[in-house]
Amino acid sequence: IAMRMVNNIYAASADPIIRFKVSSATYMTDATYQPYIENSRSPNGYDLHETLNKYSSYMYTYRNYFAKHDLAPLLVGNKNSWESKDKSGNWVRNLTGVSWLAGGCYEDESTEKSYKTSVVIDHGAKWEGVVALAHELGHGLGAGNDGQGSAGSCDDSSNTLMSYRGGASNTDIFSFSSCSSEAMRNFIRYRNGFTSNCVYT
Repeated sequence: IAMRMVNNIYAASADPIIRFKVSSATYMTDATYQPYIENSRSPNGYDLHETLNKYSSYMYTYRNYFAKHDLAPLLVGNKNSWESKDKSGNWVRNLTGVSWLAGGCYEDESTEKSYKTSVVIDHGAKWEGVVALAHELGHGLGAGNDGQGSAGSCDDSSNTLMSYRGGASNTDIFSFSSCSSEAMRNFIRYRNGFTSNCVYT
């Protein structure tokens, strides 16, 4: 259901046209099966960025055990258990997720990591969890946060999906800025120059 709702959000994009398909899903029934989380403890819970790093290494190590995939979001629960350090080194909360920018379809032998990964905090049958998943998948497809970095020319107060400011409360969540659309188009062209059938299967 969540991915169907994500596809409804992406249906607003006419160029490029993007539709996600679930190739497989894995449900962890015991903490011993998720070392990337258990080994990423922080003072008050779990370190979101460290979890992404360890999950990326895990997915590279066990890449042959999973169905072919272009993106691999990890959905985690208990939103109050997650934190991360800000630029000043202080622990902050109220997070929604983290991913590698333009990491879709990409694995790196030198770092032994899969950059297809993201970590999304699932708020439990709530709209904000769907929006967080859609947002992080957008990063995986090359779209940065509006108003930052390569998307700096697009106003982050525009309330589009990739606007960092509003999150699930964004009023224009079913749209992409011109920066996001261009970045995703470029990603699809660039990745397919190096990776056969990336995001086409």
